[in-house]
Amino acid sequence: SENWSFVFLTFWGCSGLAEAITKAYGHVHSLPPSQKLIGNLLAFESQNGSVLSLSATEGAKMVNDLLWGLVSLYEEGDIHDASARLVSQARVQMRRHLESAYTMQNLADDLQVSMSHLSRVFKAETGHGPLTIFQKMKMEHATEMLQETNLRVKEIAAMLGFDGASNFTRSFRRITGRLPQSFRQD
Repeated sequence: SENWSFVFLTFWGCSGLAEAITKAYGHVHSLPPSQKLIGNLLAFESQNGSVLSLSATEGAKMVNDLLWGLVSLYEEGDIHDASARLVSQARVQMRRHLESAYTMQNLADDLQVSMSHLSRVFKAETGHGPLTIFQKMKMEHATEMLQETNLRVKEIAAMLGFDGASNFTRSFRRITGRLPQSFRQD
């Protein structure tokens, strides 16, 4: 089993840079232990959690190493792979919760990411937001239930976490272009 190390870095005076990195790639990055920066950070571990002040030169070198580490991750595709993994994990969670009033906040909480990060990654990977994907999955499930069961529309709506049959019917029609009842006639 692998040991996990969590490192929290705060840089003062470069908030624009930090915001740009966070906006582009999210808040969490996993650099391999072979990265020189990781070795340097592990050397600071002997400080027992105390705040370590660096000179401007040392700080600049650390920021430079961090940026090069992130650039190399991006070039190697690891960030994309992390995004694909997040979308895959989200889809699994969505499938588990098709028959409930599961919210996107629940999904973000379960995946331990922010709503904005989840939405950004989903749009980048799929071209759609997570709510759109989840609604489509629910409607596919509803279509199967309409074709394979004798459940009434309002029962299916309740099972899928909708407030009522009219909200379900409206969503169903928006996504499929048809009324739920039309799937029973096919």
